[in-house]
Amino acid sequence: MLKYLKLAKLLRLGRIVKYLRKYAKYYGMFLLSFAYLFMVHFTACMYVATVDPCQYTEPAGVCSQENIARIYAASLYDMLTSMIGISTVADHCLPAELNLGPLAFAEPGVRMFNFFVVIVGFIFVCLFFGNTAVVLSHFSSTSWAFRMKIEGIKSEMSYYNLPTELRDKINAYYEYMWINQKHFGDSGLLRDQDMSVPLRQEIVLYLYKDLIRNVPFFANYDDTFLCHVCLLLRPRIYLPDDCLIINGETAEEMFILCKGKVSIQNQMGVEITQLRPGQFFGEFALIYEARRSATVKSVGVTEVSVLNHVVGYGVGR
Repeated sequence: MLKYLKLAKLLRLGRIVKYLRKYAKYYGMFLLSFAYLFMVHFTACMYVATVDPCQYTEPAGVCSQENIARIYAASLYDMLTSMIGISTVADHCLPAELNLGPLAFAEPGVRMFNFFVVIVGFIFVCLFFGNTAVVLSHFSSTSWAFRMKIEGIKSEMSYYNLPTELRDKINAYYEYMWINQKHFGDSGLLRDQDMSVPLRQEIVLYLYKDLIRNVPFFANYDDTFLCHVCLLLRPRIYLPDDCLIINGETAEEMFILCKGKVSIQNQMGVEITQLRPGQFFGEFALIYEARRSATVKSVGVTEVSVLNHVVGYGVGR
């Protein structure tokens, strides 16, 4: 007996439950399904015990050991259909050869059991549909909000009568945001005002610390200073051939390349080099305002983190 009592420890059920808690929105459905299957099994056993078919037949006949699995399967089916409201206990007679007739189901005990099964089944059906609605709402709430935003944008584009090419570009931008889960924007995790400052700092250091240390200006600073800089970074997405920097304009921002590639071009539009994720450009904007000496264009969809020169200069001081 002690061996079986230690079985739960051997199976590490605690770890399994802890793992399932990560998927809280499915956890209720899992427990509900398990409880439902257990209740079907329990009522099937009670069904056979209540009807007691062996009182009508010889034990050596239908109720012999060879037919236990058959009777149990029939009982499971009867309880399953009864609990979901397709039929009632009185509609079933277990195996037909038992030939119990309606008298067996007219007994008060069987009728009370039938009432119990219907009530329990009704409760489980309500719980199942309720949990299903909750799970589906988790899936669709963010999608629905984003779709409503897209519908508003499309209406605005129609109002301003934007050309088709520009509309396609705008649609491509938001499609990329949705596919890559970039639609949280400034209302995302790092902008949650209810989050504690230490936790927000820990998140930004994890996300941007290594990226910031690649910039010579910040390489020798401690985590406290880097955390302040990381909190000032702003994500930005550029579509193919978008200009991040235009030659001759006043420098106002520094860029750190997170994803994609950019092309550095001279005044004649000739490509000098390409930069890849982890590299940076426009860093002189953090020191002083100057004119840009080159043009920077995105090669494909590009994601960058931007630090404004006013903010950066203040931090640098």
